[in-house]
Amino acid sequence: MSTSPPASAAELRQRALRLLARREHSRAELARKLAPHA
Repeated sequence: MSTSPPASAAELRQRALRLLARREHSRAELARKLAPHA
């Protein structure tokens, strides 16, 4: 396993956005799914 430095907040955000972009979630769907946890 490679020992990469901890990802910065920006890197984590970009990774999350990339993952979301691969899925077919609309903004409304995400808001609805995340609302209970907000």
